[in-house]
Amino acid sequence: MSSENIASSAEASTDQNTVLAVPIPSSPTRILLRLPVKKWEYAHSYRAAIEAYLSWANLPVQDYRERKHNLFIEPLQPLDVPQKRFHVAIDLYALSYDVKDMKDVEHKIYAVRRDSEGNITVRLPRPEAHVAHILQKTREVTDEKWLWGGEYVWDRARSK
Repeated sequence: MSSENIASSAEASTDQNTVLAVPIPSSPTRILLRLPVKKWEYAHSYRAAIEAYLSWANLPVQDYRERKHNLFIEPLQPLDVPQKRFHVAIDLYALSYDVKDMKDVEHKIYAVRRDSEGNITVRLPRPEAHVAHILQKTREVTDEKWLWGGEYVWDRARSK
């Protein structure tokens, strides 16, 4: 696992009544996942990408299932509009923070890939030298359209 871990798990206990404590990030954090359109059946398979990321980052998948994170899913474009990727944003523990300005939110971006056998990998986008540029371009849209912990307001027609 890389140094990009979001949080470290506390040591697991063998006692079934013990809850595994994972620290909530100390500041609001938005995770942006980039998924290739061709490898994901959009309707519901993005959930596998979210769970793969959370497992990779050593965060409890159960918190996602209990809706402790806020999600935004970029809709696919009409078939006549070329689209290589779509994005999923995860506002980690969204209700734990009162965010007034998206500039105060730490953003991290990861590529999520699925191979022909269905195995999922999570990594920084390549080439790594372009990560800051990719993040900046993505934030130009998401900071305005995907408000922290808020409602989904993406409208491609109005974003141009």
